[in-house]
Amino acid sequence: MNNDSKKLTTDLDKIDLGFGELSAKSGDHIGHFYRTRENCKELLVPFLRKGLLTNNKCVSICDKDSQREILEALEASGLDVEDALSNSQLVFSEGKTTPEEMQELLKNSISEIPEKFQFLRWSGDMTWSLEKMPTTETLMKWETACN
Repeated sequence: MNNDSKKLTTDLDKIDLGFGELSAKSGDHIGHFYRTRENCKELLVPFLRKGLLTNNKCVSICDKDSQREILEALEASGLDVEDALSNSQLVFSEGKTTPEEMQELLKNSISEIPEKFQFLRWSGDMTWSLEKMPTTETLMKWETACN
């Protein structure tokens, strides 16, 4: 394999996150801490927007207020949000109460990759887990199972 082939393979293995010229490899698990909902939205909207523009399935776990704000921002950026929602390219959930329910949501999301969508972009504002998951141990079980 020559250097050009190696570079091409490396470039294809990276996914543009949509902000800060950052990329990740398929399967990477990335965490980001934020101080305000606005800061969260500043990262999440470009992340989801890039995914929607590049035929990725985008799943976001967050509360109803965050969902509304994200949808409004995506619409304001010129995306056809209604189409993305109706064809299941964009999915919102408020989270589930058991690791099994969360795994089922993940399994259903993955089921359309790669036949319908190129990648799955999964994001979660983990504050949902404070209300939905009965204990942090339950949340850790779900995180471990999904990884």
